[in-house]
Amino acid sequence: NMVLFTLSLMIGTAGLPHVIMRFFTVPRVSDARWSAGWTLVFIALLYLTAPAVGAMARLNISEMMWPNGVNGEAVSVETIETDARYDWMATWQKTGLLD
Repeated sequence: NMVLFTLSLMIGTAGLPHVIMRFFTVPRVSDARWSAGWTLVFIALLYLTAPAVGAMARLNISEMMWPNGVNGEAVSVETIETDARYDWMATWQKTGLLD
């Protein structure tokens, strides 16, 4: 499902009018096809990078909050308040990103 969803987003993005106009700015049809191919490559890179960054962020948070695995104990409030690795949480609380 995720692959088909990503493919439909790529094709939909490539079909936008401002992208299609760029395909016709080259002198030959073969150049337009080559340009469309490169466009799809870069759109695919964009759409595949975002979920990968999200998955890595989720892994990082789960490893920080449950250092002994998800079946182990979570990090205590005292550790969060004293350990420098968790200073970003205080910063996010000040800005309202974390309650």
